Amino acid sequence: MLPVAIVVALALLGWFLYPMARIHYIEQRKVARLQSQLASIQERNTALKAEVEKLKTPEGVEEAAHELGLARPGEQVWVSVQGDTVGSAPGTATPVRTAAAADDRWTRILDTIFGAGP
Repeated sequence: MLPVAIVVALALLGWFLYPMARIHYIEQRKVARLQSQLASIQERNTALKAEVEKLKTPEGVEEAAHELGLARPGEQVWVSVQGDTVGSAPGTATPVRTAAAADDRWTRILDTIFGAGP
């Protein structure tokens, strides 16, 4: 009789805790995704600030003008045209399993359990 009571108690405990665990997991996934987006936006913001500072200098303005194909009067411009290279040589890159792959596996398992989407 005692093992049945323990199984019933554990089933009820799981029944009541699952919704809270699901909500917690989904919210943690959202927080992680938003933190990743924030880090990406902050990197982009830093790069843009550096570009603005560079464009405040005469050398930066001249470099930007050259990138746009502009030249000073009388300046000779050379344009280099390169062919398209698609793909890479065989055997140049070997995929490496990382800890992120294991984390992805657990994330997929937990997503399935808790019904969370990407």
